[in-house]
Parts: sequence; structure tokens; C-alpha cells
Amino acid sequence: MKSIGQELTSARKKQALSLKEVEETLKIRLRFLEALENDDFDVLPGRAYVKGFIRSYASFLKIDPIPLVEEYKKIEPEDNDLIYDSAIPKLGARPAGKPRLRIFTASAAILTIIFMMTSFLAYLGYKDSLQSQRLNDKKYVDKELRRLEKPQEEKARTDEKAREREKTKKEEKAKKDTDLFKIKIVVTEGSWVRLKAERKTFFSKYVKDGESQTFISRRPVEVTASKGANVKVFIDGSERGSVSDSRGYSTYEYKKDKSEEGKEDKGSDGTQEEKNSDSQDDAEGQGSQDSQESPDAEGTQEDREKSPENLYD
Repeated sequence: MKSIGQELTSARKKQALSLKEVEETLKIRLRFLEALENDDFDVLPGRAYVKGFIRSYASFLKIDPIPLVEEYKKIEPEDNDLIYDSAIPKLGARPAGKPRLRIFTASAAILTIIFMMTSFLAYLGYKDSLQSQRLNDKKYVDKELRRLEKPQEEKARTDEKAREREKTKKEEKAKKDTDLFKIKIVVTEGSWVRLKAERKTFFSKYVKDGESQTFISRRPVEVTASKGANVKVFIDGSERGSVSDSRGYSTYEYKKDKSEEGKEDKGSDGTQEEKNSDSQDDAEGQGSQDSQESPDAEGTQEDREKSPENLYD
């Protein structure tokens, strides 16, 4: 006896039809048709789908679908098939009491059971018919398959977003680290010095002859000196010259890569009001001396503590 798949394959070949032609007519996916002909029912979405596919395919090939569906039910029985065991009273002996009432009650029970069974079987037939119609609708089948695949797609998108966030964090951290630079001032002759970043003073005091100060920053640093020609500046160990050629008040802005921008030479005739204001900043300045430190020396932990880095991340 031929299997379900063999019956379908034989009927299709007799009519010289290809699976592609069947797919275009029935709107059933090619891989589902191949699974039916190979008796590989595990590939199909579910038991109701399989019965619907068998009916549609068999009807299209003009063969009776009922034997094929029954054969499939034997291969894949339903777990929830209902078995009705009707307990019908025997009407052989005449019961005591009121016999007519008892007969009427038994008949009503039988009719009720028959009606319920008929209604249930009609419902199952309608449900299978509706399911078969849906299976012939490619849009419905695609929608159901997308619904089953949606959780996995959402998880993949969530994982991808998490990886992108982690990558962005690493890139931002790497960028901040590359923006850092070391600025060092060396005073050849006693001079008052003030350092500012983004208009905020982080160092302001009088520096004696031969002393130096080192700081670390990622923002442009504005250096102001009462004797600009006596204050030399080094960026990452590279000398950038004096704050100015003037021996009076001078201001110059230093950056990591550019050293010729933001210069403002006030000359030697700075006003007394400005000097008084700078003296007030002197009380709030911070930093420690690093006497005769080499321009190439690395910054110490103390240097990092007085850096504006923590203020302007």
C-alpha cells in the first residue's frame, strides 16, 4: 500500500505537474509540498495544518482526500481525541413505579447525547474547513510564521543594541584618553602665574626663580604671567617657548596640537585693578612646587591631583 506522500507524488506526476506549479496555484510553500510528498510531517507547522494541506493538495490533484486524511490520523493520532461512552439505560424489563416517565427520561437523555455529539462533530468540521481556508491564504501562513519567529528576532535586536552601546562607551573612553595632554611651566625669574581652563582658575600664585609646575588637562589652558618672557611652557615635554616676549603681563592659550592660537599679549602696563583681582585668585589657587624639574619628567600623583581634568570631563 502506498503512503500518503507516494499517493500525492504519483498523482502529480501523472498530470505532468511540477511542485512549482502546484505552489503557485494552491499558495502552499514549496518546502511544505516537498515535506508532504516525503511523508516528513514534522517539518509542517502543526497537525491541523497537515490535514488542511492534505485536503487541498488531494483535491487539486482530483483524488479523494478522505482516505489520505484518515491514514494521517492513524500515523499521528490526536492526544485529545474524545471517546464517548454513552451509558444508556436498558429498556428490556419493565421498571417498577412509573414506567412511562422513566422511558421518556431515557429517551430525552439519548437525544441530548446525540445532539451534543452531532454539534461537536459539526464544530470540528467547521473548524477544519476554516483552517483549510486559512492555510490556502499565503499571507495568513506568513503572518503565523512571523509570529513564531518574532521572539528570536527581538532578542537578536536587543543583543545588537547592547553591543553597539558597549562599543560607543569604549570609543568615548578612548577619545577622552587621547585628548589628555601635560602642560608644564618653568619660571626663570620670579613671576606671578595663573592658569585657567574654560574660564575657571585652577592655579594662581607667585612662582619663585627656577621653580616649575606640571598639570594634566584635556581642555585648552590659558596661561597668564606678570612677566611673560620669564615663564616657559612645555606641552607633553615639547618646549613651546615663553608666554610672550614682553616682560609685562601676558596671556597665551595652549592646546594639545596647536600652539599659535588664542594669544593675547597685554604688555607691561597691566592695570593695578587687574593685579588686585589676580591677587584674590591667588588665595584660591592650588598646586605644589616642583623645583628644577626637567621638562621631560613625568607628572607625579600630586601633579594629577591638581590637574583640571576632574573639573572638566
